[in-house]
Amino acid sequence: MNIRWYDLAYLDEISGGDKDFILDMIQTFVSNAPDELNDLKNIAKNSEWSRLGESAHKFAPGLQFLGLTSLRPVINQLEEFAFEQKKLELIPDLIAKLESQCLQVIDELKKDFNI
Repeated sequence: MNIRWYDLAYLDEISGGDKDFILDMIQTFVSNAPDELNDLKNIAKNSEWSRLGESAHKFAPGLQFLGLTSLRPVINQLEEFAFEQKKLELIPDLIAKLESQCLQVIDELKKDFNI
């Protein structure tokens, strides 16, 4: 049995088991997350902290939908550090961890759902 990074229980619950809705949400994440992650990196490179906090905040629900609870502390710290402009030296590592795990999840989703 393969261990998966993602867990669709929350999506299943909020959709009432609607498989089309679940697949649509998965496809949206797979399509949009790489660009959103690149945006996070570019915004951080430009030291646009308020914008980085907003982008991290907008990215968080996608993680929740896919049950990526291990990334909740990462996205929360990223948002907090950006908005409060503190521990800015940790932001690149937070983004790298977020990107690495999201790309792994995207690969799993593509395989599991033939996307």
